[in-house]
Amino acid sequence: MAEYATETQVARRLGVLEGTESGDRLSKKWTEMPADPANAGWRIWRRKHKSKGTPGFGCKLYVSPRVFGGGRDVWRDRCVQQFKVGRDIYGMLRPDKLVAYFATQQQLCETSERLYARVGGMAAHGVPFTCELHGDGLLSWGMDPPKRAQVLAWQERQSWRLWVVNTAIV
Repeated sequence: MAEYATETQVARRLGVLEGTESGDRLSKKWTEMPADPANAGWRIWRRKHKSKGTPGFGCKLYVSPRVFGGGRDVWRDRCVQQFKVGRDIYGMLRPDKLVAYFATQQQLCETSERLYARVGGMAAHGVPFTCELHGDGLLSWGMDPPKRAQVLAWQERQSWRLWVVNTAIV
């Protein structure tokens, strides 16, 4: 765990630290979004150039290895529109330590197959309230709830998992 002691060490371990070879490769195609106090535990990137005709992104691929490794290859996939990773040790201990966003479920499934070919067999945390894709908890999916599911305009948009929990409680 010493390799995850600081945010800088986490970024270096994940291959997203600016000024490193892998971080510089990442910055050619991706823009890191400014830290958001509402999502302080995440580092979020958006693709610099979206494909023409590509709508927003609402389908989420959760990558949940117990030890972060090959899952970081997800941002090399051309279908990924945005991704986020845990910012610090606490984010890396979450079961949903890496989330990739897609415009369509078909793109998500295609990427999942390519990614699973590389990382299948890794021990997984599994992400609660998501749909497993390969039966072992390593990759699963969900999607953001529709905007009309939000009760009041001033309320923040809920994540898929929070929406599932809140819907089940009501």
